[in-house]
Amino acid sequence: MRGVPAGMKPPKPFPFYPLLFAIFPVLSLLGHNIQELEAGAANRSLLVVVIGTLLVWGLWGLVTRSWAKSALLTAFFLLLFYTYGGVQNLSHGGNNFALFIGANYILLPIWTIVWVDGSYLIHKKFRYQENQIKIFNALSIFLLIMPIFQVVSYHVKMRDISMDGILQDGNFSPADLVSPQNPPDIYLIVLDSYTREDVLKEMYGLDNQPFVNALSNLGFYVAPCSLSNYSHTPLSLSSMLNMDYHQNMDPAFPPKGYNDLPRYYELVKHNLVRANLEELGYKTVSIVAYQPIVWNDADVYYPTDPEYVASKKGVSYLTQFERMLGRKTVLKPLFDIAINRQYNLTIPSNYPYEDQVRIHWYLFEKLNEIIEIPGPKFVFIHINIPHPPFYFHADGSIIENPKILSWEGGIPWRDSMDEYAEAVEYVNSQILPFIEKLVQSDTPPMIILQGDHGYDVPNRLAILNAYFLPEAAMEKVYPDITPVNSFRIIFNEVFGGEYPILDDASYNSPLEFKYGIEEYHETMPGCMP
Repeated sequence: MRGVPAGMKPPKPFPFYPLLFAIFPVLSLLGHNIQELEAGAANRSLLVVVIGTLLVWGLWGLVTRSWAKSALLTAFFLLLFYTYGGVQNLSHGGNNFALFIGANYILLPIWTIVWVDGSYLIHKKFRYQENQIKIFNALSIFLLIMPIFQVVSYHVKMRDISMDGILQDGNFSPADLVSPQNPPDIYLIVLDSYTREDVLKEMYGLDNQPFVNALSNLGFYVAPCSLSNYSHTPLSLSSMLNMDYHQNMDPAFPPKGYNDLPRYYELVKHNLVRANLEELGYKTVSIVAYQPIVWNDADVYYPTDPEYVASKKGVSYLTQFERMLGRKTVLKPLFDIAINRQYNLTIPSNYPYEDQVRIHWYLFEKLNEIIEIPGPKFVFIHINIPHPPFYFHADGSIIENPKILSWEGGIPWRDSMDEYAEAVEYVNSQILPFIEKLVQSDTPPMIILQGDHGYDVPNRLAILNAYFLPEAAMEKVYPDITPVNSFRIIFNEVFGGEYPILDDASYNSPLEFKYGIEEYHETMPGCMP
C-alpha cells in the first residue's frame, strides 16, 4: 500500500467552499423554479457570482496572506450578502418595531457593523484548522445536492420524453387525412385563463357581451356553455392538442404525489394535431408567452424570452430571475429605489412584472406580421392574459402598484377580481383587430379562440370558446363543446377524418397537485342540464 513518504506531511485541504456557497442560492432558486424558466435563465447570475466571489476572495487574500483565512472571510461575506433580503422580508410581517428595524436605512448599517466586526474577529482570532476546512467543504457539497438534482433530473426528463414515447400506434399516430384544394390556414389562439361571458357578468360584474357580439358578427360561433377539460394549462392544452383525455392516453395517469410536468409540456409542444397537419404539408408558426410550452422547433418561431425581447428592442436590463435573486441579497435596496436604469420610461422603475409587460407588447406587435407568412400554416398563439399577475388596465396603461398574488406571498386571488376584469377588457382590445384582419382576408383561415381554463373557483373551468370554421364544421359545434373535440370536428369535416366525438367531461384539480383531478360539473344556471 502506497502512502505518504516518511518525513513528508500530507497536503493541506484546499478551501474551495466559498465558490460552492456562492452558487448555492442561484442553483437553489433555479431548481425551485426550473419548470417555469427559460433555458439558461441562471447562466449570467452564475457567472457574476463566481467572478464576484473570486474577487472578494482575492482581496481578502491580499490582506490576510492566507487562503484558509480569506476563504472564511469570504464565506462570512456571502452569508450576509445572501441573507439581507430574506431578513428584511421577515420584518414586513412583524410589529412596528420589526418594520422599523427592517427599513433599509436601519438594517443596512446594522449589516455593515456585523460585517465589519465579524470580519475583524475572524481576521484576528482565526487559527488554521484542517478539520474546519474539511467540514465546510463537505457542507458546501451537501448543499448543492438537491438543487443540482432538481435541475439535472428536469433536463434528463425533458431529453428522455421523445415523440416515440408519445405518438405511437393507434389513436396517437398521424391519421390518413386528405388535404382539400387550397387548404386554409389554421389559427389556434389561446387566451390564458379567459372565462366565459356568463361567469364574467355574474362573478366579476363585467358585461362582455359586446365582445361576444363582435365575434358573432364576424361569423364566429361562441359556445355559450363551454368548459375546459382540465383546470391547468399543461393538462388542458395537451389534452386538446392530442384530442383525448389523459386517462385514455396514459393508463398510469394520474401520477401519485408529485407534479411531474415535463411530459405534459412536451405533449403541448409535440402533439397529434401538429403531427397530422405537418403530415398534410402545413408549416407551423409559434408565438407563445409562457416559456415552458414554446414551440421552439416550429418552422417559424418567434422567441419571447426576456433576453431576446430586450435584445430586439435594444434594451439592456435584468431578467425576472435575476431580479428575484437580487431581492434576496444585500443589493435589495437597489431594487427599492429609483436608480439609473436603461429601461423604457413608460414602464415604472423597478416594476415587478416588467418582463411580462415587455413580452406582451412584443407579442401583440408581431401578430400582424404572422398574417403575411405564406401558407398553408398552423399558427399557435398563446397570450398569457388575462392570467394573473395583472399589470395592464383596460386601456392598456400599466398598473403602477400591481397587487402581488397569494402564491407570491401577497393578496388572495379573490381580492384581484377587478384587475382580472380589466385584463379581459385589455386583451379584447388587442386581439379583436387582429381577428378582424384574419376574417376579412382574401382567404379566411380557420380560427379557434379560447381560454385554456377560467380564473378561480368556482367556475374555474368555464371558458371562452369561439370557432370560425367552414360551414360543414360549423354545423357540428354545439353549446357545451369542450376543447378535446375541437380538432376532431375539424379533421373529420375538413380533412376527411373519422375521429369519433368523445363525451365531453371536465376535471378540476388544486394548484399544488395538478394531477389530483376530480370530475367537475357545470354550475351556472343557464348551462346546467
